[in-house]
Amino acid sequence: MSIENGCLISLDGSVLHWHSPVGRSSVYLPDSRNLWDIIWENRNNLYGFAHSHPGSGVGLGPSWEDITTFSAIEIGLGKRLVWPIINRDHVVLVKYSGPKKYHYDVESAPEEFLCQDNTRNWISKLRHLSYCDQDIEEIIIKKDELSPDKIRELGDQGKRVIIVNEHGKTMIEYGPYNMPDDYSDFYPDFEEQFSKKGN
Repeated sequence: MSIENGCLISLDGSVLHWHSPVGRSSVYLPDSRNLWDIIWENRNNLYGFAHSHPGSGVGLGPSWEDITTFSAIEIGLGKRLVWPIINRDHVVLVKYSGPKKYHYDVESAPEEFLCQDNTRNWISKLRHLSYCDQDIEEIIIKKDELSPDKIRELGDQGKRVIIVNEHGKTMIEYGPYNMPDDYSDFYPDFEEQFSKKGN
């Protein structure tokens, strides 16, 4: 079993944000307004965005949708980023090479990159999320059953919290490792998702 996940990486190699949205699959990782907001807020401290692909071995590389997304984000930011892609046993770095809009090079991640402590940490967590997803404990609740602080605590423990409406339909999910910072972040996000999906 595999499912795509991603993470936003800072210049020091630490993770700024884990991206595990509702609707992702083994071959699709949807974006979100929240992700773009976080990218923009951290634009001066961005190394890049990493995500997973299914499978293993060499031959790993970006899809056409990946390339067009990379380009659009870089144009929006006015700067170039690095776009790591991982599978079960390989990591590549995707970088703009030019001169044309969609000219990106793919290279195997060098040993010095893979040996950095922060890099090893996010690669390990990203692989766990992407290829061991069946081992992640899911906690299903209704809105207001748990405080954002408690939801954050559960996510930091590697658990996924799924918030449902009164009919049991998933409205939004958080975690693992990716929790709302406070009530103002948590409830507006929930309400936006709720209003889109209906009761």
